[in-house]
Amino acid sequence: MHIIRKSLSSSHPQIRALTAAFLTGIVVFGTSYYFRGLLGGHAGDFSWPLNGARSLLIGNNPYKLTNLGPETFPNDVLLYPMPAIIVVLPFTQLSDDLAVSTFLAISSFLLAYTIHIKIPHCTPLFASAPFWLCVLDAQWSILLTFFLLSPFLAPLSVVKPPLAAAAVVVQPSVKRALLVLIGMIIICVMTIPVLYSWPFDWLENINQPRYHRLMVVTTIPGFLLFVAIIRWKDPGARLLLALACFPQYPDFYDHVALGLIPHTRKRSLIFAGISWVLLIFSRLTEQRVWGVIALYLVALVFLMTKPAPNQTEAAKCEQIATKM
Repeated sequence: MHIIRKSLSSSHPQIRALTAAFLTGIVVFGTSYYFRGLLGGHAGDFSWPLNGARSLLIGNNPYKLTNLGPETFPNDVLLYPMPAIIVVLPFTQLSDDLAVSTFLAISSFLLAYTIHIKIPHCTPLFASAPFWLCVLDAQWSILLTFFLLSPFLAPLSVVKPPLAAAAVVVQPSVKRALLVLIGMIIICVMTIPVLYSWPFDWLENINQPRYHRLMVVTTIPGFLLFVAIIRWKDPGARLLLALACFPQYPDFYDHVALGLIPHTRKRSLIFAGISWVLLIFSRLTEQRVWGVIALYLVALVFLMTKPAPNQTEAAKCEQIATKM
């Protein structure tokens, strides 16, 4: 009887995590599907990889096309590597709004379950501005944050190279980082037979002049993020610097992973609240760049004011880093 009770007790966290993750996925699906309907049913930024996958299925080279985006967007070339196109293939038979909403719901379910099991104090991340902006703008950051927390799936972060660097540097050892990097290379090599010219076509596309890209550490206040080097052994410090050192669109949706940095539930709630204040500020003043930089600096403050761990806490941190 004692064994049965113990088994039931140990299963409760998994049941709660599954329930919370399922509800998160349902809410995200409903929100996305409704919002897509308001915008005419297109898939937003998800249109490029989705239509790229559709064009690939009918024998076209998606990297040579400029009409993959929704009609309300200007024509643009495909900037996603082939692994991203392969990931999107299962959604190609769905309508645009259903495809993107399903993709976001699955991504949110996976991230919610992982956070509830591994780092439950970070659950306020799902109330943050970056998370919901990612949902509304049909972005990949939710899925990529899940990859960060999943050791065996971390190489799949190569679907969005600027964010893939974070999956490498958060690893707890150089050996693990090299394994993730090698895994990314293997994934890319395995997709070459799908379209032999894609690496060259993709490099040609990403070298074309595009929208303004922000590298946070090159800005005057953003260089302060280098202070995080002091805490290099903390995965959060490496995550912060990796995200800040790569070109990104100056908006909040690429920064869901910053919600992993606060180390207590209270701080996670504060970070989520501040993210909304900064988002509203950036929209009202049309200063999106400054809003994003400020979000990084807030994350830096949380990182640098984290208490130095004692031996027991250090062991816990090492366990979490290993899980990441």
